[in-house]
Parts: sequence; C-alpha cells; structure tokens
Amino acid sequence: MFEYLKGKLVKKTHNKVVIEINGIGFAVSIPLSTYENLPELDSEIQLNTILHVKEDSLNLIGFFTTDELKLFQSLLSVSKIGPKTALNVLSFISIEQFRSALENKDVDKLTKISGIGKKTAQRILLELSGKLVFDTDSFSGDSSRKLGVFEEAAEALQSLGMSKMEAVNAIKASGLEIIETTKIEDIIKASLKRLNE
Repeated sequence: MFEYLKGKLVKKTHNKVVIEINGIGFAVSIPLSTYENLPELDSEIQLNTILHVKEDSLNLIGFFTTDELKLFQSLLSVSKIGPKTALNVLSFISIEQFRSALENKDVDKLTKISGIGKKTAQRILLELSGKLVFDTDSFSGDSSRKLGVFEEAAEALQSLGMSKMEAVNAIKASGLEIIETTKIEDIIKASLKRLNE
C-alpha cells in the first residue's frame, strides 16, 4: 500500500521518525540502521516503507535502503518472528554481519540480538539460508562499518551491566559523532561520562 514516503523530516528518535507530507505528519517506526543514515531535521527524506496490519493497529515501518526492507520482510516470513523482533535484528546487526551469520550458520551471533533465542536463530538460518539476495548498489559499506562500531560499543556497555536499550540510549546521549574509525573505548568513556554527569 505504501511503497515509500517522501517529505520533510520533522522529528527523529532512534526508533521512530515523523515525516510531514502536505501538512500531514506520518509516524514511521525505523530500525537503528536507518536512524544512523538520517539527515538533519527539516531536510527532505525518502524512506522505503511497509504497512504492518494487526487486528487493533496499523504501523508504518520505514527503511533507508531496499536491502533493509528486504531483510525485514524475509524475517517476517520466518515462523514466530514479528515486526518488533525483525526491527531488533536490523538495529543490532548490520546486513553484512547478518549475511555472514547466514553463510557461517552462526547461531551465537544471532542469539545476541534481543528477542532471539537459540531455537529462533536456528529457524532463521534454516529458512533464510541461500534465499536472500541483496541490492549491493543500495548498501553502503561505510554505513556497515559505522553500524558495526556502534554495535561493538553497545555490546561492551552491556557487558558492564546495561540492557541493550540502555546501552543504545547512553551512546546516543554521549554526543559523540560515530564514524567507522571511532575507537570503541572513546565511545564507552563518553557514554559513561554522560551518565555520571
């Protein structure tokens, strides 16, 4: 129904944006991988979208690349995986890392993601292995490396006792610009410093 939305970005958080189109604000759920690529507020933006329909709600979900959308749709095809878990996958693992996990049958990599236990990880590997084809032209290697740095820092903070959400929020609140060359220890220090202020 909604293949994409194009309009002005008027609000953004790590899991949701509001896009204004002709005076109407569309709330769109997003994964962290999309958040990392968002422009400044009031910029024009276009997101690939899918409308998820439940008995009691309609939820627009948006993605920066078609590969993110494809992975999301593929994950929904796996039994017992819903939108929340599928978004968690895209928030805590890059597409390249997911592809690698599929190729290497890496159950442990997938079970680190919130909402995915060993049986679910095994189902993902069984049902999606060899079936995913990504548009490499639409996928940014730089973005993958940046997301990988973010993920490593989040995992390090979790090892210090934080939940995944707390770790993500702490990194966001650090005010540190994260690029592929940012040192993990710098992210951790900045995140912990802001929490202690």
